[in-house]
Amino acid sequence: AADEEKYYLMYAFCKTEEDELKNVKEFLANNLLDGLCLLTVRENDRCIDYLKRSKFPFVVIGNPDNNRGILFVDN
Repeated sequence: AADEEKYYLMYAFCKTEEDELKNVKEFLANNLLDGLCLLTVRENDRCIDYLKRSKFPFVVIGNPDNNRGILFVDN
């Protein structure tokens, strides 16, 4: 179904929070995404902060520290 609608899935595997933040910034700057799913959540997560400030749609797998206004799935 996703292929018929011309949707694509992209994965970025990162070892550090700095690498993850760098990828998120590049994805947004290059208009490569319509939304983002973060598969990890950290204490004081800089990626979440950046996405909130950017007003970019995202969802988090896990329960972030300050989850007000954040879509998340508490696994």
